[in-house]
Amino acid sequence: MRLSAFLRAQFGRSEGDESSWDFVSNLRATRGTLTVTAWILIAIFLLVGSRELIFGSVPAVGDMPPMLGVGDMFSRWVSGYQTIGLGSTAPAPTGLGMFALLGTVLLGSVGLLRQILILGMLPLGVLAMWRLTRPVSSRRARVVATVAYLIVPVAGQSMAHGDWSGLVAFAAMPIVFSQLFAASELAPFGDRDGTAGRRVTRRPLTHRIVAIGLVTALAATIAPAFIGIVVGSSLLVVIGGLLAGRLIGAGRLLLAGLGGAIVAVALHLPWSLSFLDDWRSMLGSSSNGAATTVSSITRFSIGPVGGSALCWALLGAALLPLLIGRDWRLAWAVRCWAVVIGGLSGAWLLGQGWLSGPVPAVSLAIVPAAVGVSLAVGLGVAAFEVDLPDYHFGWRQVASLLAAAAFVLAGLPAAGSALSGRWGMPRGDFSLSLSFLDQSPQDGGFRVLWLGDANSLPLAGWDLEAPGIDDLGAGRSLAFATSTDGMPTVAEQWSGPVDAGLRSLASSLQIAGAGGTARLGGLIAPMAVRYVIVPLAQAPDPYASSTRYEPTGLLAMLDGQLDLDSVTVNPGLRVYRNAAWGPQRALLPRDVEIPAGGEALSDRFLPQITGATSVLDDPAGFASWTGTVDQGRSTIYVAQSGGDGWSLSQDGVTLDRTDALGWASAFTGTGSGPLALRFDTPITRWLMLLGQVLLWAVVIVHLLRVRVRVDESATLAGPSDEDPTGGDGGDGTPEPSPGAAPDAATTARHDAIIAALIEGGS
Repeated sequence: MRLSAFLRAQFGRSEGDESSWDFVSNLRATRGTLTVTAWILIAIFLLVGSRELIFGSVPAVGDMPPMLGVGDMFSRWVSGYQTIGLGSTAPAPTGLGMFALLGTVLLGSVGLLRQILILGMLPLGVLAMWRLTRPVSSRRARVVATVAYLIVPVAGQSMAHGDWSGLVAFAAMPIVFSQLFAASELAPFGDRDGTAGRRVTRRPLTHRIVAIGLVTALAATIAPAFIGIVVGSSLLVVIGGLLAGRLIGAGRLLLAGLGGAIVAVALHLPWSLSFLDDWRSMLGSSSNGAATTVSSITRFSIGPVGGSALCWALLGAALLPLLIGRDWRLAWAVRCWAVVIGGLSGAWLLGQGWLSGPVPAVSLAIVPAAVGVSLAVGLGVAAFEVDLPDYHFGWRQVASLLAAAAFVLAGLPAAGSALSGRWGMPRGDFSLSLSFLDQSPQDGGFRVLWLGDANSLPLAGWDLEAPGIDDLGAGRSLAFATSTDGMPTVAEQWSGPVDAGLRSLASSLQIAGAGGTARLGGLIAPMAVRYVIVPLAQAPDPYASSTRYEPTGLLAMLDGQLDLDSVTVNPGLRVYRNAAWGPQRALLPRDVEIPAGGEALSDRFLPQITGATSVLDDPAGFASWTGTVDQGRSTIYVAQSGGDGWSLSQDGVTLDRTDALGWASAFTGTGSGPLALRFDTPITRWLMLLGQVLLWAVVIVHLLRVRVRVDESATLAGPSDEDPTGGDGGDGTPEPSPGAAPDAATTARHDAIIAALIEGGS
């Protein structure tokens, strides 16, 4: 009764009364209060859920390794040699250079940089979702869509499992969709097939392509497979338009997605050249850590710790716009559901293990579905405000109430996940249990061979097919990786192309797995492998018991090796010391016969390496060492791939180099005295890196110039006289307020060729 009286009092005033605008002002204030309140609650939720990580540290689990120093990362980026595997000459990942730059901005505080790049993905994803929904023009719809994206368990589970790639995709995917939708120019993201939404600005299609390329390239710095996810997502949106019966704008949207992916690949040159040489290096090894079922996927569960059954309620809430929506709200809801169904189906398919070779992580495939379901929930609110009043009272109103209840229920698991203060992340990592690895070796450089489920390895690796030892359980895949002189760092964040050294290492493991040798230590001794470590979970006991698995066959094989000694460390991992180990840079007799490499076991063993003297132990920069040899007429064996890139000099004379074991190097003719070993980076690599820097600069300048030019045009045009409310109706109904378009010359200059190619088909 009080509400009815209030409404009659407001609308009963004369039209000439200036206070007749009070009601509209009150509603505006209510909407503003709703927005502010929602963001305060979102901020509190994020702070509570991350409090222990913010005021403590993020453990190095999953693919979240510790950073290196700024100088070290920069040196690795410009070098032609990388330490991954047994050494690689593939181009360095762009991320090393980017992290070095950002670390410099933070005055060398790489620990703070790591915290920001991990924890910052959560608020960035939420802000990106808020920005994606701006053209919808209903603040209530925007708030609900943003909250829905936050409560989807993708981000929380990615944090719990140390899945940095999933977090980056969570932050970047809404931005990509925002640019894709704007490229289509379909209402409300443009004025084609309807009226543009609030504060929509038209920009050239090339601007959208470059923007998608830049965002995709930034995400691909951590998750290279994200490039393929962008292409797949654009295809799903087009398919959704086909199902909605609206193909207009499909050509522009598809071109924006494909063009953006191409721009992203170009921005990562020369690193992306390794993708063309070996596409597996783009994907690396991945494992879901548990069986992937329809039940788990539809609950957005992407790891061994499943999501709550209440997460299904979010799918129910997302059905509302399909039931009550009209016009663009229904069309975009269909597109969203095409992305949801396609993303969930793709994630399920990837998790079945039917596809041979490396595949993208399930978390990457499921993130577009999370965006789609969240936007659909927001569109349901917009349809409730705009479309539902046109229907007579009936089942649609009941469906709206059920959708609201489902949305509330879906938020309960998210509230529970925040209580731990660390999103369920382990409270420790392997660094303490394996601290002895990082102690400076007195007897030479060494490698650590990591074996086990890809989900449990603290670094990027390569899949290993070895019948007899690769059966780790449902949803798990056997992988191997190496780290140099101790625990993994950000240098091992990315796997590289499979080369001769990696093939030799994988073959040695396969031989041992098939029972072909009981001296695996001798096979991997020339590779400088001193320790073999099998993590049984993502963190040592008792921090990650829920992710524990038992690789019975693998452990039985390692226990049966005569030259691998078991070391008791922690129940959460198994450590073996190689009794036949030899240093990375070893002094051997001149007359030693080093096999050239081959398939036979005799071509893989180098008995003289065991107990050999370590030389060249003084670092002189990255990929460069110095040392002194006390005896002449010796052979220097270097257990590092790189071929002719390695040079050993003594008294200004370069010594002869020969291939060893098919992947390593041997230098002969040494005399007593100082020696210097270095890897010579070709000048072409530096020129390519210079070109990469210039390309990034060109892309950023182009985006800023177009944005400034268009925004200045909109500012000079001024607000529309036909929209005194600022583009948002008093009842939350979307009202048109399209931004000014750039001048015809600008648009024509950017879009002439592209429009000629696609407008006819769209």
